[in-house]
Amino acid sequence: MVGVLVSLTWLPAAALSLVPAQVAPIAQEQFAPTAQAQLAPTAQAPVSVRERWWEAPQPQTPPLVELTALRADGLRWLGRRARVVVQIDARVATWDAWVSHFHPAAWTRVSAWGDEQFLWQRDEWDRPWSQLYARSDGPAAALLTNAARFRRYELEIEVREHLLGEARLEVLRATPLSESVGEGAILHASRALDLLDRGAVHLAKAEFERAQAGRLPEHARAELARLQAFCSDD
Repeated sequence: MVGVLVSLTWLPAAALSLVPAQVAPIAQEQFAPTAQAQLAPTAQAPVSVRERWWEAPQPQTPPLVELTALRADGLRWLGRRARVVVQIDARVATWDAWVSHFHPAAWTRVSAWGDEQFLWQRDEWDRPWSQLYARSDGPAAALLTNAARFRRYELEIEVREHLLGEARLEVLRATPLSESVGEGAILHASRALDLLDRGAVHLAKAEFERAQAGRLPEHARAELARLQAFCSDD
């Protein structure tokens, strides 16, 4: 009886001892990665915005637009930033804020002409725009407060309000530019236009030439040169 029990207990043990030798290659074949899988690049999951919270946002340069174009479509620009080039007219000393958050106690206000306005033309000269505001304790206000008349700047602005049909702009940054249409250029060019209206073509041509003597922006110089060339036609 003992011999039978021994033989019965020995058989399963012997059978079990053979299993690893037969199963191991199958398991290795099923779970070992193939050479192709090892060479294939591992696809990386896209990094979400939440996972990139530590990275500072990349700055974007606002578009450069004409001041008159922005004024004409101010509601569309509400809440957006842009860059405009202007020539300073004057500082506005005080104003009634009404429902605007641009209060004289905290803001500096200036009037300016858009760079696209040719100031030797009477209708452009009479249309400076005064809805430009800079925080009084900021660097932009310091520049604009002390700016000489006709000084030219590139402004980064944000359209903060649109009241009574007009956009109101916060000046975020002000960068002075070396060229500008100064008082001398305006005087000579406007005199030339007056002479041209009176038929004094040669005198007008000389005045247009004098108007180009200063450091003018390229578009203003091109316009004066065009008017001067027109005076050559008899």
